[in-house]
Amino acid sequence: MGVVIGIFLLSAVATTAFSASFKMGFVFSMTGGAAVYGASQKEGASLAVDQINAAAGSGLKIIPIFEDDASVPQQGTNVFNKLINGNKVSIIIGPTLSNTAKITDPIAQKAGVPVLAISNTISGITEIGDYIFRDSLTENVVIPHTVKVAKEKLKLKKVAILYGNDDAMTKATYEVFKKVLKSSGIQILGEQTFAKGDRDFSP
Repeated sequence: MGVVIGIFLLSAVATTAFSASFKMGFVFSMTGGAAVYGASQKEGASLAVDQINAAAGSGLKIIPIFEDDASVPQQGTNVFNKLINGNKVSIIIGPTLSNTAKITDPIAQKAGVPVLAISNTISGITEIGDYIFRDSLTENVVIPHTVKVAKEKLKLKKVAILYGNDDAMTKATYEVFKKVLKSSGIQILGEQTFAKGDRDFSP
């Protein structure tokens, strides 16, 4: 993550007036359903910032501003607006979830604030605009390889699909899986959906 932050730091320096400090926003899901991902992202980002600042000596310093989107898109919108309009950050790293990014990234695009997605794998994120970037592979790239390896190693011939029907990310992933499974000659025996909050999966 240190290399990624360093590249984005240079990008922002090239487009903003020089100052001794540099505000960088980080939006992670530190609580809520995706906290298992957001917490580790915060730790990695904190370490990277410390290392970059230590190496910079008396030069340009990153001032990190961490915000928790609580794994909720609306909260992500709130913290993006806070970072852009209140804190006046030059760059935003995040958010953790693709569903949140689909709603928050247009805010940054409109404001001309670069965003780097480090864990958004749904298709269409970078198409939001020329200020939106990512370093993670899309599901369109990952799933075909996953199915290919599973078929070769596990000799898969028949599968069933279970996916969330009220989540943009899982619905999009389902469509990719379905297409790849069919093109790979793997039979889909059945499909079952569920919604967030469901606890009873009995027949």
